[in-house]
Amino acid sequence: YYVHARDAVGCVKKDTVEIGNFGGIEGIGSEEDTICVGSSSTVSVNHNGGTGVTYEWDNGLPNNQTNIVSPIVTTDYTVIITDIYGCKDTSYTRIVVDEVPDLSVNQNQILACIGDSIQLSASGADRYEWSTGVTTATVTIEVEGVTSYSVIGKIGNCLDEETINVVIKPMPTVVVDANKTSINTHDSIFFYSTGSVGS
Repeated sequence: YYVHARDAVGCVKKDTVEIGNFGGIEGIGSEEDTICVGSSSTVSVNHNGGTGVTYEWDNGLPNNQTNIVSPIVTTDYTVIITDIYGCKDTSYTRIVVDEVPDLSVNQNQILACIGDSIQLSASGADRYEWSTGVTTATVTIEVEGVTSYSVIGKIGNCLDEETINVVIKPMPTVVVDANKTSINTHDSIFFYSTGSVGS
């Protein structure tokens, strides 16, 4: 920019003012991330400010370009960046926190015989995956000798797992006998068995 000044007697003075255009600074916050309660993530900012840039984070974070965070609820993080010329920009990063499921099952141990039909159920999650491939909260199984079944419960990307043990009851050894081995017409014979609770 040029400026001309003229005094009362007509004398003229010229001067030049130069204003530098540094283009400003632009920051881009790290992408949104989803974690489980108890896990950690990273928040950072990239920029075109070269060296000498300063960082001012909220939520009590150190004034670094990158920070590790472990929020227990979904949290937005804001950082103000300033270059060596005093130009500023603001960037944001959101960390979404999913709850870890508190998975429970109807029984941790079941007594059953081979061929029995048993019902297993789980609760405390949004989605379920049984070791049998079933994806509902409740599954009916015909016992075939497998001694345990597992289920994974999920909320978002967070999961918990439980196992149900099936104890196979021993099959009774049945011995059948009679009080007689031969009878006459109209005679009676008594049959009895051993090795079971009922005959």
